[in-house]
Amino acid sequence: MARQTNIKLRRSATAGAIPTTSNLDLGELALNTNDGKLYMKTTEGSLDSVIQVGSATDSYFKIRKSVTQTLTVKVVTKTTDHAYYGSGSSLGYNINGIESPHFNLVPGNTYRFDQSDSSNSGHPLRFYYEADKTTAYTTGVTTNGTPGSSGAYTQIVPTGDTPMCLYYQCSAHGYMGNKASFNTRNFTGFDTGDLTEGTNLYYTDARVDARLAATDHTIDGNGSTGGVTISDGNVQIKTGTGSVAAVDFYCESNNAHRVRLKAPAHSAFSGNPDVVLPNSSGTLALMSDLSVSSSGSGSLAYNNSTGVFTYTGPTNAQVQSAFSAGTGVTISSGTIAIGQAVGTSDNVTFGNIAGTLTTASQTNITAVGTLGSLAVTNNATIGGNLTLTGNLTVNGTTTTLNTATLDVEDKNITLNFGSGDTSSTADGAGITIQDAVNSSTDATILWDQSDEEFDFSHGVSFPDNKIARFGTGGDLKIYHNGNNSLIQDSGTGHIQIRSGTFTIGNSGLTKTSAVFNSGGAQEFNHNNTKKLETTANGITVSGGVTATGTNVLSGLTYPTSDGSNGQALVTDGSGNLSFSSISAGGNAFGTIAVSGQSNVAADSNSDTLTLVAGSNITITTTPGTDTVTIAASGGGSSITVQDEGSALSTALGTLNFVGAGVTATGTGATKTITIPGGSNGVTVQEEGSSLSTAGTTLNFVGSGVTATGTGATKTITIPGGGSSNVFSTIAVSGQSSVVADSTADTLTLAAGSGMTITTNATSDTITFASSGGSGSAAAADIKKTFVYTTSSSTTAFTGADDNSQTLSYVVGAVDVFLNGVKQQLTTDYAETNSSTITFVNAVASGNVVEIIAYYTSIGTNNSVVDQFTASGSAAFTLSSNPGNENNVLVYIDGVYQQKTDYSVSGTTLTMDTAPASGAIVECVTMRGVITDQQDLTLTGELDVVTLDVSGNGDIDGNLLVGGNLHLDGNNQELRFYEGSNFVGFEAPALSGDQIWVLPDSDGTAGFALKTDGSGNLSWGLAGDNAFKTIAVSGQSDVVADSTADTLTLAAGTGIAITTNASSDTITITNNQLGANAFGNIAVSGQTTVAADSTNDTLTLEAGAGIVLTNDATNDKITIAGGSGSVFTTDFFTASGSGSALLTYTLTETPSSENELICFIEGVYQNKNSYTLTGNSLVFDSGIVAGQEVVVHHIGAGVVGTSPTIHTETGNGNDYSYTLPFTPPNENYLQVFWDGVYQNHDQYTVSGTTLDFGSSNVPPSGTAIEVVIPTVNGIGTPSDGTVTPAKLSTGGPSWDGNSNFIIGSHYQRSDSTSVSSTSATTIATHAAATYRSVKYNVQITQGSSYHSTEINVIHDGTNVAMGEYGTIFTGSSLATFDATISSGNLLLQVTMGSASSATIKVMSTAVTV
Repeated sequence: MARQTNIKLRRSATAGAIPTTSNLDLGELALNTNDGKLYMKTTEGSLDSVIQVGSATDSYFKIRKSVTQTLTVKVVTKTTDHAYYGSGSSLGYNINGIESPHFNLVPGNTYRFDQSDSSNSGHPLRFYYEADKTTAYTTGVTTNGTPGSSGAYTQIVPTGDTPMCLYYQCSAHGYMGNKASFNTRNFTGFDTGDLTEGTNLYYTDARVDARLAATDHTIDGNGSTGGVTISDGNVQIKTGTGSVAAVDFYCESNNAHRVRLKAPAHSAFSGNPDVVLPNSSGTLALMSDLSVSSSGSGSLAYNNSTGVFTYTGPTNAQVQSAFSAGTGVTISSGTIAIGQAVGTSDNVTFGNIAGTLTTASQTNITAVGTLGSLAVTNNATIGGNLTLTGNLTVNGTTTTLNTATLDVEDKNITLNFGSGDTSSTADGAGITIQDAVNSSTDATILWDQSDEEFDFSHGVSFPDNKIARFGTGGDLKIYHNGNNSLIQDSGTGHIQIRSGTFTIGNSGLTKTSAVFNSGGAQEFNHNNTKKLETTANGITVSGGVTATGTNVLSGLTYPTSDGSNGQALVTDGSGNLSFSSISAGGNAFGTIAVSGQSNVAADSNSDTLTLVAGSNITITTTPGTDTVTIAASGGGSSITVQDEGSALSTALGTLNFVGAGVTATGTGATKTITIPGGSNGVTVQEEGSSLSTAGTTLNFVGSGVTATGTGATKTITIPGGGSSNVFSTIAVSGQSSVVADSTADTLTLAAGSGMTITTNATSDTITFASSGGSGSAAAADIKKTFVYTTSSSTTAFTGADDNSQTLSYVVGAVDVFLNGVKQQLTTDYAETNSSTITFVNAVASGNVVEIIAYYTSIGTNNSVVDQFTASGSAAFTLSSNPGNENNVLVYIDGVYQQKTDYSVSGTTLTMDTAPASGAIVECVTMRGVITDQQDLTLTGELDVVTLDVSGNGDIDGNLLVGGNLHLDGNNQELRFYEGSNFVGFEAPALSGDQIWVLPDSDGTAGFALKTDGSGNLSWGLAGDNAFKTIAVSGQSDVVADSTADTLTLAAGTGIAITTNASSDTITITNNQLGANAFGNIAVSGQTTVAADSTNDTLTLEAGAGIVLTNDATNDKITIAGGSGSVFTTDFFTASGSGSALLTYTLTETPSSENELICFIEGVYQNKNSYTLTGNSLVFDSGIVAGQEVVVHHIGAGVVGTSPTIHTETGNGNDYSYTLPFTPPNENYLQVFWDGVYQNHDQYTVSGTTLDFGSSNVPPSGTAIEVVIPTVNGIGTPSDGTVTPAKLSTGGPSWDGNSNFIIGSHYQRSDSTSVSSTSATTIATHAAATYRSVKYNVQITQGSSYHSTEINVIHDGTNVAMGEYGTIFTGSSLATFDATISSGNLLLQVTMGSASSATIKVMSTAVTV
């Protein structure tokens, strides 16, 4: 099958890079992709080393597996594929289905050639040095039995001494086999005795030396008529082609030229001459290069015997006679004297000349001594030094100095000298550097006379610590000190920057820090975003402001200490605030009086009285007449609300609110009446009393009215009247019934965390189910890691570990690692008790033992780990019933098994194919029944902020917050310090968020800060404690018109009103109900459930995983369930270098590194190989760029039901698949193709769509498995209680035969017994229903087993079938075919033997 996940080894692209022993673990490979070399770590004895796999310098490539491989041998008729087709026997060996393959066998392994098949009779397989079987090879070769009979085999165990090449052949017939190569350097069998020309040219140094030392040796040719022959120290060169022999000598420059030394032509010989070379170094000259003139004096002689030329030169007299004296020149005895009058065209040298030397026009005078004066009328060139003791005056237009260095001793060079001392002539004077920039651009420093300054054509550069000084005393300095750029002024006055707009920003001005505008706004930015701007009236700040010192905000100065109870912040009109007791202010109701009850008094000037309509109560208000009408809506008379000035009614159905400014708000059963305060009390009167129309009287008429709440808000609950239908009793399945204690009794349904409550008014039911949640648990509630580093040989590990943690674990819920290698329970260690781990063999000093203990996750039991050692059986008994195979993770020798490889029934796990004997089978059961629910407490708010101060935080200086300032702690205080004293604000106990917006200016003297109820504060008149506004839910507010205004609550029909002055409550009771009852059950976000009759009963039904408990005393029902956040995974691809290569930022912040499980290229990393700071994970070493780093965070735990396993089958075209539900994100998924894990960058997830991309199409027949963790599942149904009817529409279901249906997938298993060799149907599907089917087939025939996978698709008539993944023990047991018959798609098997066989088929069918 195609593999979509690239498996990458540890690797390096650096030429010559070789890993060290510390880079590799035993069994790990490393690849140098630049050099094309593969390395591995090996241990020989106690020595670790890194070797190159396949290196010619390593004995048999260091590959030793020490395993036994069995090869099945059959004898068949040769075909053209056979290496020796047409030679020897017409029969040949067929091994493992391949005709006489060429083997490459590894030393150290055992290779057994099984000849049990009857076709091997008479054809024993043996090993030979040669293909024609000249010499048998028997070392390490054993045989057993007779070929063709059971148990017959030939076996070879190669070693490092095995020859590089052998041949396996039949000992009775020729050329039936082929070659077997071995990774060794043993050349035994390669005979070097036949080393002749044209055959094997394998020469040793000794053999070559011996050949060259032979008496006669011909290098080329036959030695007699042609070639080069070395004989007794003589070298003979013969051509044998009719041309003379020659030797070429080439030059050193790429053999560009040669000199050829060759023999003369035959006609030039008169014998065989010898040429003797000279016995000393020198250069040979050709005779053609020698020329002797007979006209001169002297002689030249040649000695034939010695080959020496002798030259005799002329005598002195002969030389002197060759010179003649010219004018002024005399020659005497070899001396030439030159007089004063010399006329010659030759060079002349003079001694010291005392007078003046006058010459005609001369080209050169090569040397001049000291002259008194020198007059040169034309050009003069002086080859040596010229020293002038006087002045040098150059008259001309241009003076050119062609010299590399010009040294001037004088301290000053004067330009414009002799100009008459006028400034105008100096304009433009300066220095020009020709071609300084390029061939056409010079650099200049020129004097500008008009501005009296120098002009530079190009910039001036100052190196580090080179200072540009300005001012007479250098008061202003500008320089760079190597780290910072400095502008330093030590003088008087100011540094002035004169500009219309002055901007401060980064070097490219892509980010601006500040902008200064002359005559305009000044701006200060943070990260290129404007945070502060000056305006004509002050400053504008974007974001929050933190102040220290004197507390001045918006021109207001706040007090430095708190005031007394009831005092308000009062301004003096000049911006100074102080706490003060204040007199009456605006219109308000100070007291609410209820007839026959204690008065309800406002506790503060912002106090609000709220009237809340109870069950079956309707409250209406008329602000214009200051009346509130409270009526029974459940069958009794309505309640009429009347205001001041109306004819007040004493009827039971009338509630009179008298007074100005009364407001009512709210809808439904709850009405809020807000009554503003005043200086006079409000009298509350009930039904039967003489109702008052005074402005200070509030009349409540009616029974069953209750008032709750303290402080500024009062809630008045008014129950319905008449014979309303009610629930008098609440029954909970499995719990005691909750009975209403009074007519005003209220039933509270409290949903536990992660709950959704839905109601059905028709059936009078309320259903509670999990709605998910984001609860979390401490890492210690899930797992804890203990690390012990041994300082001596240790067997038992207990007590405090390296981190002072005391070992404690639950038996059966622990993983043990030794130096990062997982240990096997019983084989390697024992769980002695809950506080000790005991190793079977002592652990030597210097090793690291890591013990991971797993504890109960929130709401579930422990995951149960079972380990088995396979003994040939496919069935294993689990210690816990998982309920479904999706709740079990199965590993064989650490390899994950697909869900299609096994099934679960009760506690019995059955593998489709029995694991090999001795294999370690580990089963992790993840599902647990909810047994206990601990309280989960979260202090403060879970928030991710830029500034994280744990405990008390000290900030010296200003704290600038660009957004909101989040305070979190026990006190939630905001303090303003001055010295050691402070003033501050502390948040009360809150049930929601509250923001107050301060006014933007000061208020009038005596005014206090007031709120508009929407969080906006403004200055206004303060008053005594009063209710200014009466708010009625669903009605307009009733506002007091004056300080003497009175709100009257009138009890309507069936209503009784009572007050409690101490708690500021007014109780309005429905006195017409026949019994204590709950009339309505209201669930937030759901339709209210109303009683249909007076004896109606409300039943609370617990949904799946829900526990209902009630408290009859407190009329409370608690609904609880589990919650928990999911397992999270971070995926990285290593990049960069240094610390960047080792540092990774996690999406979540674990509480400790013990919550992490880290893998590099799939290799588990010990906890001591990395550190964690916040969400920054830093590895110690060992990461190479391009490697895959996977980090699992299990700190919050996975709670509830098991993950969902979703399967698809690739068809070669589709690359998008639909998941059964939307996962939180793609990081929560695990995707496998044919059991191969797919990296997260191989796919994307959007909603329920899993998309591999058009360039990553799963090949046809690919088994796609998607593991989706279930988030926040709550509860586990009892065994056998979940049926398809309980599942949602479109969810999985089962038919009557326990076959599984998921959407368009139909999954089932079949088992068939076959005892014939005829085609037998083993699986049937309706062709009109199913388009394609994937089969997983297992055959058991005696002790032989056969497994294969088959994909089938049809078009209604024709069937296409693909078979793959076929494996078997021994030989193949059957063949398969698919066909359509009678409208059914049939899978048929044809057995190779009629022996009884059992065939099991697991099929997954996809609908048409």
